[in-house]
Amino acid sequence: MNQLQSALRNSAAILKGLTATEGSPRIHCNGRSFAVILSDSEGSSRKIRHKRFFPFASLRLRMTAAALILFLFTACTQATPDIPPIDFEQVPMQTVDSMKAVTFQHENRSMEMTSSRLERYSYEKDSTTQSYELYLGGFCVKGYTETGELETRLDADQAKHITTQGKEQWMAYGNVVIVNYIKGERMETDTVYWDKAEKKIYTNNYVRMESQDMGFMQGYGMTTDERAGNTIIHRPFDSFGYLERDSTNLYQDTINFIGPVQRF
Repeated sequence: MNQLQSALRNSAAILKGLTATEGSPRIHCNGRSFAVILSDSEGSSRKIRHKRFFPFASLRLRMTAAALILFLFTACTQATPDIPPIDFEQVPMQTVDSMKAVTFQHENRSMEMTSSRLERYSYEKDSTTQSYELYLGGFCVKGYTETGELETRLDADQAKHITTQGKEQWMAYGNVVIVNYIKGERMETDTVYWDKAEKKIYTNNYVRMESQDMGFMQGYGMTTDERAGNTIIHRPFDSFGYLERDSTNLYQDTINFIGPVQRF
């Protein structure tokens, strides 16, 4: 084994100056010497001989060392495969399964966001960094009051968060349902946008809404605050409201309910 290691070290000088462009090598052994024969693309050959290869080793040991050198040399001369670059417009830079994010204000939570899968994309296009996040497999946002009560919940099939050139925009789409538990209002639409700077939620799509105070409403286009507590439908049609309410029929927030309503 010592002879094998010594021979491999001595033979390193042969492989040192060879490059991948010199063709496929062949090793020829004869007695106590060997030769490395290279053939280029034009068919010409040149021979590099190392005469004192294992002068006292057996033929089997010489052949084993020659095979090892041939294997190493062939591996070095193989062409590197052409691997295409990663297209970050199609491949996310980060993925998170069962994502959950919670924000707090003082000691109480103010918002909770969950999604089955988060995919984050970022790439350069037209000298501009394009960056956005996709929330797949269901998207849910819960908003809480200052005292920690659940006030608003938004559910959608998917959502997208765009942050390109400092402009932030949220959009939720696919079976969007927004519920305000404190006011007893439920709204359904296909797509909504959240303007964080203006602190409002809006859409131009068809909207239908049920309210404990105002009855049933529907129309196209809607604007409301972040808590969905002051909703305006811009182009309503075929809506109806309550002209007179039964004073004994009181709405009770079932989410934050902690006991029966006290009657006097």
